[in-house]
Amino acid sequence: MGAAPFETAPLTQGLCYDFQFDFADPAGLAMLSTLIRDYLIHNAKVAPALFEQPDLKVADLALDSLGLVEMLFEIEDRCGFQIEDPMRFREMGFTEMVAAIEAEIREHHGGQMPDLSSMGLAAGQA
Repeated sequence: MGAAPFETAPLTQGLCYDFQFDFADPAGLAMLSTLIRDYLIHNAKVAPALFEQPDLKVADLALDSLGLVEMLFEIEDRCGFQIEDPMRFREMGFTEMVAAIEAEIREHHGGQMPDLSSMGLAAGQA
């Protein structure tokens, strides 16, 4: 019997940005959130106080397109794949963006969350 359709379909085929996330691994999500936050504070000079807002939007970070793409390039380089449609994150909340990135990382790593801290995504290692 052949592979299931979702295993062979191109990533962009039928891709829906209404994500439903499994938060079974909150530690993985928290780690990714912390790494992205630290990267943005140290490299994009985002004010740390912004991350205290529970409803923080990516647009509130005042990143230009290049700043957003540079942050995503760091993740892509560390994880070995290209994030689809990076500009979609501009309209998301920060937590929603982190969850969407985590979902893509897991999709490309057999459902697992790799140890990003060992990949040097932390601030000052970019």
